[in-house]
Amino acid sequence: MIDFLYKVSAPRSDWTFEPRPFWRSADWTSSSSRPRDGYIEEAVVYAAGFEEVSIHLLPKIWRLRVRLNDANQGLLNELGYVWPAGSRALIFFREEDSGLVWGFQPTIFKFAPEGFEPVPSNEFISRVPQHALGSETLSLHEALDRWRVQLIPVGDTEELTSRLTERDIRFSIQR
Repeated sequence: MIDFLYKVSAPRSDWTFEPRPFWRSADWTSSSSRPRDGYIEEAVVYAAGFEEVSIHLLPKIWRLRVRLNDANQGLLNELGYVWPAGSRALIFFREEDSGLVWGFQPTIFKFAPEGFEPVPSNEFISRVPQHALGSETLSLHEALDRWRVQLIPVGDTEELTSRLTERDIRFSIQR
């Protein structure tokens, strides 16, 4: 049972989030804020559990998250990646976006889970407006510490995704 759901959004005085258009795959495993060929348009409010929201702690840039589960840790070590003890995930981003990343301060809104339904992407949706219970703006370092995430800048995102795919390392990408 999830106690709370979270959403990272720009700071705002109105804590009521209205459903807005998103485009999704038929099985809900992929979604986009922009139209995509073959995707279904839905008006929803997205939120996520504590672990899942970590990929949204960065600004809206290309980012890739790998969870540090038992299956991934050894494979990531073989690829030369290291992280502090206790980390839950690695988030890779383009080196060229470093200025945007390190200056970002995520605002995290917290919701009661009632009124949301789970979808296969490990997120939750609501088709009706949802009012946040609270919000908090953190420095990026505070957010990374709380979610126990390690950031890794990369020069070549295509090479990274190829290397991870070749090793059967599961990952999520946001753009």
